[in-house]
Amino acid sequence: MLWLTLLVLLIRAVWLAVKSRQWPQTNGKITHSGTEAVGNRYRVLLQYEYTVNGSRYNSHILSYLDTFLLFFLSGTRSARAANHLAAKYPVDTEVFVHYDPKNPKRSVLETELWNGNVAIIAIILAIMGGIFLLGLGLR
Repeated sequence: MLWLTLLVLLIRAVWLAVKSRQWPQTNGKITHSGTEAVGNRYRVLLQYEYTVNGSRYNSHILSYLDTFLLFFLSGTRSARAANHLAAKYPVDTEVFVHYDPKNPKRSVLETELWNGNVAIIAIILAIMGGIFLLGLGLR
């Protein structure tokens, strides 16, 4: 059951990541950027705001694949990766925000499907599939 739940979450993340590449853009602004130590890992504290049709929205989502992958790491990264992202998006930076036209609360800053993310997802799927098949074989 856990495997099926994770598979559904992964499919949703990939679908939203692909869909976000077609979403319209609006101007936004980084309102908070920093890092927080969590043991020997780091969490990026990123917030941005944007306006769609006169309504103001806030979000922290960088990309949907990134969010799915961070789920497995409790939202943490290496110090180098966290510092890189915080430096890439300093406070008051103007950014392009991609938003879902059907639900403008849903937005991302990055829409690329990075090769690294795709490789990690393939590994996760292979592991999940192997565990699922082992579970079937034990019955």
